[in-house]
Amino acid sequence: MSRSFVARLFDNSTPVRYRCALSIDDAVGHLLRGTETSRVRALYKPCMFGQVTRDRVQLQRVIPFVANSWKPVFEGRFSEEVGVAVLDGSIGTSRATRRFMKVSVGFCVLWSVGAFLSVTVMPGPQLPWWFPLAGLGMAAVTLALSAAASTASAADRAWLSQRIGDALGCNAS
Repeated sequence: MSRSFVARLFDNSTPVRYRCALSIDDAVGHLLRGTETSRVRALYKPCMFGQVTRDRVQLQRVIPFVANSWKPVFEGRFSEEVGVAVLDGSIGTSRATRRFMKVSVGFCVLWSVGAFLSVTVMPGPQLPWWFPLAGLGMAAVTLALSAAASTASAADRAWLSQRIGDALGCNAS
């Protein structure tokens, strides 16, 4: 089932699965060798940075001196199927960024509702008729910036998927 445009802006994660002909421990070791775990070394060279354990894998692309809250993050975990390691997860915007977007757009909608009530119901000095539209405008600008940032980060999604596949010696399915 296809999700709506706004739902995709709030959660643009894509499920990804990597099946490799290794044991889980070997797959964890291979992925860990392809991952930078030191924040200091990640400051001066582009790399795949994050945490790799059997139960939790969280990876992101780091480009020195570039901050991007909309950059894709891989979140997943290892499991075993028929003697081979399987890394199941999703690549999408970080949870913190998704929460920020929901709170921000929610505030804008709440602003519009309050402004509409102020314009129509509240006695006192009359506010301009367009006052409630300001909140909707702020929400639209917020969603447009989110869409632009997600689009600009599309290459990072492919890069991250390729690096994970290379480290494990398999392709995403």
